[in-house]
Amino acid sequence: MRVHFKRSGGFAGMPLSVTVDVDTLAPADSQHLRDLIDAASFFSLPARLTAPVPGGDRFHYTLAIETAERQHAVEIHEAATPPAVRPLLEWLTSAARARRGAGPRTGS
Repeated sequence: MRVHFKRSGGFAGMPLSVTVDVDTLAPADSQHLRDLIDAASFFSLPARLTAPVPGGDRFHYTLAIETAERQHAVEIHEAATPPAVRPLLEWLTSAARARRGAGPRTGS
């Protein structure tokens, strides 16, 4: 399973992205990420989750997940993020920050 994550917008407008190959993570991390994806019902989410009132300083997330059986991509406006999806976005944001801090060799 591959997870592609991108965050844009926000006050500073600094983009953040990471691609995670779930099968290469430590077993506990791999299971935790799979649990977050399941808890978010990711593959049941609509392609776009938009907020009724736009906000210029809010984050915009693009999340795509590929498995051997299926692919699904979702664009999420921060204000429209379902509570069940927030932990997944937080985990991916942390992973993207960690990869960026590790240098160009390990992050995207």
